[in-house]
Amino acid sequence: MNKRSAYLLMLLLVIGIFSSIFIVSADVQRTCIDDSECMPYGQVCRGGVCVGGSSSNSALSQAIGSVSGFIQQVYTEVGVPVATLLVGNTNASGQQLTGDLVFAKFLFFILVFSIVWIALKRIPIFSQYNWALWVGSLVVSLLSIRWIVDEAWIKAIMLPHEAFGIALSAFIPIALMFVLIEYSFSSKVMRKAAWVFSGTVFIFLFLFRSFDAKGNVIDTYGPTYAGFLTPAYIYIVAAIICWALFAYDGTIQGALARSKTEAELSSYKQDRVQELKRDKADLAQDLRNGLINAVDYKTKVKEIDDKISALMKI
Repeated sequence: MNKRSAYLLMLLLVIGIFSSIFIVSADVQRTCIDDSECMPYGQVCRGGVCVGGSSSNSALSQAIGSVSGFIQQVYTEVGVPVATLLVGNTNASGQQLTGDLVFAKFLFFILVFSIVWIALKRIPIFSQYNWALWVGSLVVSLLSIRWIVDEAWIKAIMLPHEAFGIALSAFIPIALMFVLIEYSFSSKVMRKAAWVFSGTVFIFLFLFRSFDAKGNVIDTYGPTYAGFLTPAYIYIVAAIICWALFAYDGTIQGALARSKTEAELSSYKQDRVQELKRDKADLAQDLRNGLINAVDYKTKVKEIDDKISALMKI
């Protein structure tokens, strides 16, 4: 399999996964309280669910249902048996694992397979024979994942990846705000105002997600930890970061200015060193042509070397 085919297969896999998610979610029956919640979909509220709609909506719903049923059938008759064969679906007690855990094991299998593939490709005997590379990667990956049957171990492996996803997803907005505010706003007042406003927004988001209009704690994120902690406290952390960036705006700008100056100085040093090296080459050419004597050549070369040494120390 060449690289183009592998990339195409991965692209089709990703498109298939997201299409199935969209199709299945599009066919979910919507709950409602009154007709206003169903009107955007051309439906009415009956018995707590949105029903009815135009003939075009019904036709679309039937088409989506057919495609969704086909995907579900392929998943049940092909996907589940293949995943079960590769990674197993029973725990140490012989009980079946949940679908989420089997899917997690399958993703671990893909991850281990990719890493093993890269490692074995560096070994000459495997890199020379593609079949050996495929077989070795597949066997090592299966042996690594197939007999992890303890649910606790599966969840323990999942936890760092979950933490990575949460941390990265939560950090990206702060990083984008940092780039926008610190690099785009030349006014110190505007930068400080932006950080104060951002921190305040995060505080209001925390309050909005944690308390109702009467000040009662609402169960937006499910059960709390240690009696009071919920995921909403990430807004508090984000607000603290924003206010810290507000307080250290001068330090940040100073560091950015020094970084810019160092980059410009480095570029100047490189250009200047190249010029001095060309001067040395010209002196050597002049010496060969008899335009200068050896004493003058050595003197001037020493001066150029001293200048290069002085530049490198800056």
